[in-house]
Parts: sequence; C-alpha cells; structure tokens
Amino acid sequence: MSQPAETSDLREAALCPISFEELVDGLFGALTWFDAAYRIVCERVEMEIFTPHEYILLRMICRYAENMRSAGPTELAEALGMSKGYVSKLSRSLIAERMITRLPHRADRRLLVYDLTPNGEVTGSADAIGEAFWNHMVGVLGNQRARELAVALRLLIRTPQYDHLGG
Repeated sequence: MSQPAETSDLREAALCPISFEELVDGLFGALTWFDAAYRIVCERVEMEIFTPHEYILLRMICRYAENMRSAGPTELAEALGMSKGYVSKLSRSLIAERMITRLPHRADRRLLVYDLTPNGEVTGSADAIGEAFWNHMVGVLGNQRARELAVALRLLIRTPQYDHLGG
C-alpha cells in the first residue's frame, strides 16, 4: 500500500507518532466504535434511534436556533460538509419524525428554512445525550483517555456559518 507524500513528511517531523496504516485502521476503528456507542447512548437516554447523520443535522439546526437563526439547506450543507441534496434527504426524515418543520425564510419568502418542533428541541438538546455519551466514554476508556479523546474531538467541531440574510 502506498502512502501519500505528506505521510513521510509528518513522520520525519515527528508530528505523527504512528504509521499511516495505524492511522487508517484507527480511523475506521473509531467510526465503528462511535457508531456502536451512539446506539448504546440512544438506548440509555431512551431516544428514538436516528441515524448519526440525522442526529448531527438536528444538532446543527439546534445550534442555529440557539443563535436566534433559521437554517436553510445551503447553510446546513456548508456547515456540515454535506451536499445540499443529502441535507434535504435527511431533513425529510426529521420532518416525518416531527423533529423539524420547513418554513419560509423571514427575510426572503422564496427560500425555505428549517426550524425545530418542540419535540426536536428536546431531542436535539445536548444535555441528556451528551452526559450519557461522556459516561459511556469514561466507562469504556477510563477518565484520562476519555479526556484525551474529548480534547482531540474539539478539532472536528463544526460551527455554523450564518447566512447573509440574517436568520
């Protein structure tokens, strides 16, 4: 298996203390671990199990709402690094589950935005699921390794980029 040129540069600079193969295996291991953890946590907090992508979309809509903004498919796609079509597909599932609703934008009625339903506000709240996820991480990894993982995960946080219409 060939490695990208940047891999050897990182190794020489001692910025990446593991091999490329270990990195790839670790990333796929993390995906598997987080998928299983997500399902366990959903069961613990008695939350209906959505796909992780649906829950991520719901959380991002919550983050827009926390800032008194409405989120349109274009803004959500950009903030999440997803295609607008995929965001629309996920949103249809959340609309069917009565988590979000589609409304005309306040500033430009030609555009549609997503807003939370009361059920979506409760489900999208980070409190219960966040605490359950943290407790699961500590239970599986131990306190120190869970803290290290939490610090590393800060690098992956997606922040909404609010649209020019101002919500």
